[in-house]
Amino acid sequence: MGSVKESSLLPLSLITAVIAVTGLTVGGVYLSSTAGHSKGPEFSYKEVQAVPASQPTPLDQGLPPESDINKVITGLADRQAKAAEKGDRPTAGGKCATYDGFTLCGAMNKRYQELGGVDGVLGRPMSNEVLSQDGHGTRAVFQRGMMFYSPTTGAHEVTGANLIKYALLKFEGGVLGYPTGSEEKQDNGTIQPFEGHTYLTASSKGGVHYIGGRIYEYWQKHGGPSSEFGYPQSDIIDVSAEYQGIGDRAVLFPTGQVIVSSSRTGDIVVEQLPPQRRHCGGATAAATATTAATATATTAAAPDGRARAT
Repeated sequence: MGSVKESSLLPLSLITAVIAVTGLTVGGVYLSSTAGHSKGPEFSYKEVQAVPASQPTPLDQGLPPESDINKVITGLADRQAKAAEKGDRPTAGGKCATYDGFTLCGAMNKRYQELGGVDGVLGRPMSNEVLSQDGHGTRAVFQRGMMFYSPTTGAHEVTGANLIKYALLKFEGGVLGYPTGSEEKQDNGTIQPFEGHTYLTASSKGGVHYIGGRIYEYWQKHGGPSSEFGYPQSDIIDVSAEYQGIGDRAVLFPTGQVIVSSSRTGDIVVEQLPPQRRHCGGATAAATATTAATATATTAAAPDGRARAT
């Protein structure tokens, strides 16, 4: 029976040094395959991409102190502002305004004003609005965050711990794409939507994580953050090696519950891990085998003999 591998925690103070680095990988998360089973597909969204197990950070287990997050944001903003100096300016569209020598136009300028301008959420601009690397949209850097715009998503800000996580996932060029809305409070955490039915969730117990597709919809269908699951404690990770023939995407929750989905069949599997195996990174691995899992949803007999989650 597999177990969660032990790995060292990457200090938050070092995150700014690795923001632009791809493939910070260590040992993955290994889970057992005994679980309740829901024959699919029953959801309307295409499964989203899983991410490899990454170097664990304080964002994986909870939210660091705001003062620590702000220090990282300051360093991140400085780096991104310098990078933006080499960026191409978009063709001006809509009303433009200049702040401290930096220009924002159209939807981005409008959103900036809605957020209070220089005295608002983002603070003062640190760059012009420049073209994103994909050439599809634009981005701008501010004292306390960044804003991203595309014709299909509009202009939306990303701040705080979400911005750090977004940077680690390669901003709009990564699995999340462009933000499609602002961070919204739900229960004891927040959820921010991105392209392709993907989301960033943030909570004091779960940390900041990438979730989406069938797992997100199943989670929300069963109560989301207000349910017994609570907020996620891992990204959507690839568990195809551990759940062969059953699923290839998984998200772990602070309660020890794991939601697994199959991108091939649409099946949903729910499992309960014992306390000693509930952490994705930085926790001591348990060597003991687990007993049969307890499905969190109502179960009924299935033709293949497994319990079916509904």
